[in-house]
Amino acid sequence: MNKETKESEEYRESLGEINFKNRRIRRNMKYAIKVSTLIFIAVVSGALSSYYIIEYKYGKLIRNRDVIIRPITSKTEINQGNYEVNRENIGLINDKISESLVAISETEEPLINGDMNGILGTGVIFDSDGYIVTNRSLLKDVKKKNLYVKLGSHASKPIEAEFIAENEGLDLVVLKISKGNFPYVTIAEPKDVKIGDIVIAIGNPLGEESTSFVSLGIISSNLRRSKYLDQQGKEKIYKVLTTDANINLYNSGGVLVNMKGEVIGMNSLHLSKEFINDGINGAAVSANDVKRFVDSLKSTNIPERASLGFTGGSIKPAHTQGIQGVYVQEVVAGGALDSIDVKPTDIIIEFQDNKVKTFDELTALVNSCKVGDEVKIKVWRNGEILNFNVKLSPRK
Repeated sequence: MNKETKESEEYRESLGEINFKNRRIRRNMKYAIKVSTLIFIAVVSGALSSYYIIEYKYGKLIRNRDVIIRPITSKTEINQGNYEVNRENIGLINDKISESLVAISETEEPLINGDMNGILGTGVIFDSDGYIVTNRSLLKDVKKKNLYVKLGSHASKPIEAEFIAENEGLDLVVLKISKGNFPYVTIAEPKDVKIGDIVIAIGNPLGEESTSFVSLGIISSNLRRSKYLDQQGKEKIYKVLTTDANINLYNSGGVLVNMKGEVIGMNSLHLSKEFINDGINGAAVSANDVKRFVDSLKSTNIPERASLGFTGGSIKPAHTQGIQGVYVQEVVAGGALDSIDVKPTDIIIEFQDNKVKTFDELTALVNSCKVGDEVKIKVWRNGEILNFNVKLSPRK
């Protein structure tokens, strides 16, 4: 084989190797493109399928159940689109409500010194007229005059509060301070209070900033009904909200609020003990029923209220040999009973020939009279029935 023939064969062999390599590269590229195309189609199909499932299948279910998916917000305020349960929102609600809470005491000193031993408990500024509500059970051992309140939002000295009325059935006392630019609570609409709603129980017995007592829970029941007598002696029905939020001595007299910062009830440790059962930590009187009672006091417009001049409460027959009536705990100096021989531990069982079983019944009968009226009362004392005539004094 000559030299030219050998070089020609080597050239052809090299061209075959090049063509083979080129075909293999092209084949690999086609395979890669096919795989990439399949992956792309799978991704797009998955995205479209997910969108269809969320938007058309579950989206309809979510809309039908009134569940709203909200974007994360950085706003530090309570508004119509920010009801999520988190530490920030609970803190904001507490700050808002605490401005309307007051500490209550018989004298100014405990409020000035922050002495829990001398402070009676929490109260709530209920409206722009300066009406304050709290639990009667918190004030049952004190004279209902010359009470003082301190606002957590005001670094001023304690304010004197006038005693207006009390109701044993509602476990309620109403006080009043002079009109001023005081913050007051917002009451929720009854239709917006539902079982399962998340609620916060808040109290502030020290009446200072950042001294609130807060507990979180849900409304366990809002169907319980109870009875009380109003100021005119008429029987009324009120609603008790039960909750698994812990209602204790520190937030009793305070409020139960929803996640909008609206008040739905007034906390009562006394009623909590009465209504408590498995799974229930507390009870609160419906805020709308408290408002109805306060509004009734405004419309009564009695210039001077008559009084027997004592502190006390209803007593159960089991504690008094079957006798039922109103227990005299303390006789107010200069009051009506102070002018006759009625003593602490006596039990008033009749007023103007009307048998009385509860404090509210006696209060309604006294309210039907005028200052200066002479009335008959019957008192039980150590197994003896005593009759007295007494002239009603002004409420002090």
